[in-house]
Amino acid sequence: MTKEKAKRPRSATYRTLPPDRKSVACMIRSVHGHVLERAAHLKHEPHDFHARRGFQTLHDQRAAAWGRLNELDPQEAEQLRLELGLVISPEVA
Repeated sequence: MTKEKAKRPRSATYRTLPPDRKSVACMIRSVHGHVLERAAHLKHEPHDFHARRGFQTLHDQRAAAWGRLNELDPQEAEQLRLELGLVISPEVA
């Protein structure tokens, strides 16, 4: 006979904490730098589909983090947008 393990919720397993605005802003800055590097690479190598997929993943991560920061602190999000020179569409903001 097999023993069945009791399933724990994922939050108890990984101990995730709710995001605070400073860590989200740092994540946006970091991912933004990687997005710029990938965009420059794709200008020289337009058929590099692995890099393109990575670029799309990073872009989606930045958009999700941007949405979280905008919910937590809209003023911080606006300052960061101006600092990075981002143009945010109204659907995301």
